[in-house]
Amino acid sequence: LWGVDAPELGQKSGKASKDFVHDLIHNQWVTLKHKDIDKYGRNVCKVLIGKKDLALLMLKINKYVKLY
Repeated sequence: LWGVDAPELGQKSGKASKDFVHDLIHNQWVTLKHKDIDKYGRNVCKVLIGKKDLALLMLKINKYVKLY
């Protein structure tokens, strides 16, 4: 997730973060905008739910992420 540091599944709050995102985007179309590739070779994308930025939503709600 581009723009924020979200926990991995094996880290503290990882499952809770995954469940939170699942509940936000369940049965909705999302748009991925590729921004980068991280040091592990994974695609880093901006995720939009409609016109809303998932990372910004998570920051506003202060759930499981830190700005970087």
